[in-house]
Amino acid sequence: MKHLFLMSGVLILLSSCASIINGSKQSVVFRSNPDDARIVVTQEPSGKKIASGETPLKVELPRAEKYFKGAEYRITIQKKGYQDHEYTIKPDLSGGWYIAGNLLFGYFIGWLIVDPLTGAMWKFSSEYESDLNQELGQLNPNSEGLQIATVDSLSPELLSQGEMILPSGS
Repeated sequence: MKHLFLMSGVLILLSSCASIINGSKQSVVFRSNPDDARIVVTQEPSGKKIASGETPLKVELPRAEKYFKGAEYRITIQKKGYQDHEYTIKPDLSGGWYIAGNLLFGYFIGWLIVDPLTGAMWKFSSEYESDLNQELGQLNPNSEGLQIATVDSLSPELLSQGEMILPSGS
């Protein structure tokens, strides 16, 4: 019985609340408008490819890069007829469980050792959404309404399909 209490005390001291609640990885969903765009997730600054696929894509991301440093990721989204979209995501400090939970369970061991080593002190948004912009000169035949483009923004293929309209009296 004495060993059971001793082991319980050791487990409480060696654990911390954010590590217990959050874990070292987080599930994140990447979406795009329109869907079915190619997406690549790479870790910064190493450039290591973490995941790739088509949107929407669910990925398990490690929260930490190293001790007391949250992981950063570069997100690249591509779709034919749309401009490439790139951005970086960085985690925020998971204030609630990291601070309050360690007051109750982990104390300084949780604050200074366990949570910073596991990355559980960091939190990403659970979902990221990107609106893709059409490339210039890519008119959408399925779009309703008027589409305006300048001649210099049109592809040679579209220009060859067009018809020159001159003002009257010219």
